[in-house]
Amino acid sequence: MHEVFESWIPDFTYFLVNNHDFSNEELLNHSDEMSLIMLLNKIQNVADFSEFQALPTKDINKIVRESPEAVIDIIVMVVQALCMKLNITKEDTDKCMEKVRTRNMGYLWENMEKIDIQEERRLALEAKEELKKVIEQTKIEISRVKEESEAEISRVKEESEAEISRVKEESEAELSRVKEESEAEISRVKNESEAELSEARTVQKDLQEENEHLKSLLKSYGIIL
Repeated sequence: MHEVFESWIPDFTYFLVNNHDFSNEELLNHSDEMSLIMLLNKIQNVADFSEFQALPTKDINKIVRESPEAVIDIIVMVVQALCMKLNITKEDTDKCMEKVRTRNMGYLWENMEKIDIQEERRLALEAKEELKKVIEQTKIEISRVKEESEAEISRVKEESEAEISRVKEESEAELSRVKEESEAEISRVKNESEAELSEARTVQKDLQEENEHLKSLLKSYGIIL
């Protein structure tokens, strides 16, 4: 299969290149579009930005003077991406892209608003540290509130248990008192009932004796009932 398409397969080899292995001067000496793109990709901080601005204007413009439009389009995209990374305003980004299209790259960032990547990174780091402090303080506050809540819950629980125990004791004491009073009342009523019953029996016995005496008396008079 390789032999069939051999005529249409490009013969080339990839090489991985680290931009920072080369100085700006070394790249500029090559005077080609690839070196220019590598120069742009080297810009990672304010120092890199300043070094690029210090490069000779005529040497930069010489690289793109005769570049094909397709290559210019690629350089425009690289510059646009770089401007976005540097947080450059859209207006200034559009100006930079237009300068690339007009092959006037030597003055790429001329009269543009001040760029301070380090300041932005410092502010971002400060914001990050401040956020970290806020998070730590929040954690401490949450821990404090949690401890206070647990202590309050424990206190309320203890008070509730003590109140329940008190009410239980009072209820048991009241129940015992009522029970004793009830038993005493039952005993009193029982005793009274037994006394009344005994008295009723005595009356009945007296009536029976009185009746027998009356019968005996009548009998003595010859009256038989």
